[in-house]
Parts: sequence; structure tokens; C-alpha cells
Amino acid sequence: MSSLSPARDPRFLDLALRHADELAEQRGWPSRTLQQVRRGLRMLAGSHDPGEPIKTSTVTALSPVGVPGLRVLEVLTAIDGDVMAEDRPDSLAVWIDEQFHALPPQMRQELDAWITLLRDGTPRSPARHRSTVSALLAKAHPFLLECANRYTTLRQVTRDDVVKWLEGRTHQGNDASALRNLFRSLKSQRLVFTNPTSRIRIGAPHQSTPTSLSQDSLSELGDAANHSAQLRVVLALIGVHALQPNQVRRLSLEHLDLPNRWLRTGDVDRAIDPFTASAILDCLAHRHDRWPHTSNPHLLLTRRTAHEQGPVSEYWLAGLFRGLPVTLRQLREDRILEEARATGGDPLHIASMFGLGAQTGLRYASAVHPGLADPGS
Repeated sequence: MSSLSPARDPRFLDLALRHADELAEQRGWPSRTLQQVRRGLRMLAGSHDPGEPIKTSTVTALSPVGVPGLRVLEVLTAIDGDVMAEDRPDSLAVWIDEQFHALPPQMRQELDAWITLLRDGTPRSPARHRSTVSALLAKAHPFLLECANRYTTLRQVTRDDVVKWLEGRTHQGNDASALRNLFRSLKSQRLVFTNPTSRIRIGAPHQSTPTSLSQDSLSELGDAANHSAQLRVVLALIGVHALQPNQVRRLSLEHLDLPNRWLRTGDVDRAIDPFTASAILDCLAHRHDRWPHTSNPHLLLTRRTAHEQGPVSEYWLAGLFRGLPVTLRQLREDRILEEARATGGDPLHIASMFGLGAQTGLRYASAVHPGLADPGS
């Protein structure tokens, strides 16, 4: 396959190249990326007859020769018609086979019935998102493997089995929810006779008391932020304004009103202080220097998202703090505790300022004034 081969379908090549140019302009692809995408399209046009679908595996196989396969797929997806044929293995199905290969045959059939309901949905229950399916399966996985040591079918599982397994689990509520979903689905399909999760009540999870960060930890974080514009703006958004990490990931340029010094997040508008304003300006300068033509609307970018439209990942955001004695959660807790101390532990003020629920506001107030937690005090 060569980019020098004449196109077997010149009309398709012209159409694909136009779409590539449009996407490159919309998403701010570097000129080299566009050049390599165009090269890949010529290679595909030179090896496919008119009307012949292009296999996705053929596109991804171009990556070792310098063609950005994912970008080429974006171009082909943008073209109307049956241009592509998806032939890549379903990565979720592969993962499921790896995780549950040890289950007895009948138990595996029952599990597959649940998976089908989750992925395909029903008229009354919409299909679950891929990430939700994998999360539910991951929670049920240890329980199913334990059952496989004693049973051949989930019909044999008892209420005591479920109760004993949940005892001592760190995330009891989430684990119980996954098992309820599993057995309710199987009962609705008459694959089990009874639901062993019925009438099992899980108490409210224990909430740890928020704690402040040490001055040494804050100093180390501040030193690191001086060398990274993106870490510095995250430090400001969470350490000053106590935004949730997910809010930081999804913060877009339209949320920033720098002339009027306002941060508009959709729940609570916040005045931008000088430190945050300086951090945002530094981050914008970094963004422009690295990706001057990007059309991604989010403040934070990576080398990948700069050429797409989505936010940075949770993993990337958490990675900014890798090697530091502070996590995103700890930084946010420290800021809210600081406000609680400054206001005399007023739970209503804390809840209003940071968009928290009443109980969460009381939890922070109680951390600095323990007597608030005792109604009789």
C-alpha cells in the first residue's frame, strides 16, 4: 500500500481530502498531522475499489508507518455513506472473556443474559453506557468468582451468601447495587427463581472527617505549580474556589469572564481573585503557545484533546499531582476547611459558598467545631 499509487476511486479521494481539510481547520490540527492524514487517505484510495468499504483494522494498521489512524477514522466517519466496515474486536467483550472465563458454563450463560440487557437495553430500560457496564461488572466480579467455587448456577445463591460477602466490603453500597441489578435482571428473565438481594439493607457509608494539609505539603505543591501553568491553574481552581475535579476538567473558555473577573461554573458564580486570574492567563498563554490553532473549547488541553473537542481525562488530571503529597480531594477539603475556620463553622455559609448539601456543610463545620455534630451540645 503506497500513497503514490493512483486512486482507484478519484471521486472518493477528492471527497475525503476535502473532509480532512475541513476537520483540520475546525480542530486545529498541526500541518504535519494534516499532511500525514492526507497521505493515509491516498494510500487507502490506492488500494480500494469504488464502493468497497474500508475496514477499520486496515486504517489502524497504518499507524506504524506514521499515519495517525484515529484521525483518518474521524475523516472517514464524517463522510456520508457506508464508507467503513467495523471489524475490530469489541474490547469490552474481550475484557469480559478474560475476567469471567473461569465461571461454570451455566453461570456464564446467566451472566451473559445480564450483560445483553445492560448493553442492548429494553423498551423500559435504556441501554447502559459502556463505562457503566464495565463498572457494574467489575463490582460483581469478585462475588461471581467466589460463587463459582461452590455453585454451578446463580440459582443456588442465597441471601446469606450475599450478606456474608458484603460484610467488610469497602464500598458496600456500590457492590450491593451491582448485585441487585444482576439478580433483578435475571429474575425478570426467569433465569433465577428468587432474588437473593431482596430486603438487604445497607447502612450509610462511614464518612471520614476532612483534614487540613500540612504547610510542608502546601509548600511542595506551590513549588511544583511554579513550573507548570496547568498545575498552577488547577491549584487555583480547586485550592481557592474548591471546584470539583470534574468541573475543572470540563471548564470551558466561555465560563471565564476575565474582563469582569468572574468564573461562571453553572452552579455558583465566583469572583476571580488576582492569583486565579494570573493562573488562568498563564494557562491561556501556554495553551496558545502549544496549540495555537486548536478549536477545543476547554481550558485544559493535552496533546490529544487539543485536536479533538472533549475534556482532559480524569487520569490525566490526577496525574498532575503524581509524586506530590497532595491529592485533588485533599486539596479541595483543605480549602473548604479553611473557609469553615474563617467563618466560625457556619454550615449554611459553607454550603452556599461551595454549592454543597446541608449535611456536607455540617460535616465540614463539625470538623473545625466538633460540638456542632452533637445536637445536645
